[in-house]
Amino acid sequence: MKHSLHKKESILGFSRTAGKIFSIIIGAGSIISLSGCGSHETPETFQASDYSYLPVLNLNVSRIETNNIVAQDDDSLVAKSPISPAQSLTLMAQQRLHPTGRSGIAHFVINHMSITKGSHHTLNATYKVALTLDDPQSRHHGSITAMVTRHDQNPEDTSLKHNLYELNQHMMDDMNVELEYQIRRNLADWLTDATGMPLNSTIHSQNLDNAINTSSSLPPLATSQQHQIATSPFSSPTGTAGLQEIPNHSSQPGSLHFP
Repeated sequence: MKHSLHKKESILGFSRTAGKIFSIIIGAGSIISLSGCGSHETPETFQASDYSYLPVLNLNVSRIETNNIVAQDDDSLVAKSPISPAQSLTLMAQQRLHPTGRSGIAHFVINHMSITKGSHHTLNATYKVALTLDDPQSRHHGSITAMVTRHDQNPEDTSLKHNLYELNQHMMDDMNVELEYQIRRNLADWLTDATGMPLNSTIHSQNLDNAINTSSSLPPLATSQQHQIATSPFSSPTGTAGLQEIPNHSSQPGSLHFP
């Protein structure tokens, strides 16, 4: 009888111990499951590119065509960027370059895009574009190239997608500045206002009007000044009076430089 009671107590103790172990296992599993849910990262969202807030560059052509001649590998960092650099460059051309002429064509070409990894979480990038303008009717031709490079060092705790997005944002900021600078510096003859009026002709017209107004406002010379000739106290060998020499001025026209 005592033996049987002892056996039952042993079985009951084992059951209790097994139950505790089972409860511990279930509890640990719940903790692991909850911690796994807590560590789930929220998907990153990236704002699309937009350059409509920047000044428009009106060009004296009838249309503008864009083309990307860069072949990209799907495994390249350019392809892994959450915002496509090619789409950003194309959008820049579409939103900032406007045709205002009746003839001629502009070709905006993406020539180069590259992103590579450097040391210490650095990303290196180079973008290069070309803009060519042709108007066979006026036999007018012009072209520029705009290239920008960056070396961005990123924090260790940010994702690759985030770093690529920030890099593309910085590159496009630089490219917008460089493209406008090159156009204003080297293609000034192609720039117009919103109505298609060439900007350089407006500037020349204003300069001419200012010159006319300035000359007409000058006071006339006095009669004595008109006929006065400075003479030397000594006679020339031929006996004629020596005339005062008038200084020479360069005939080279002035030039207007855009920033």
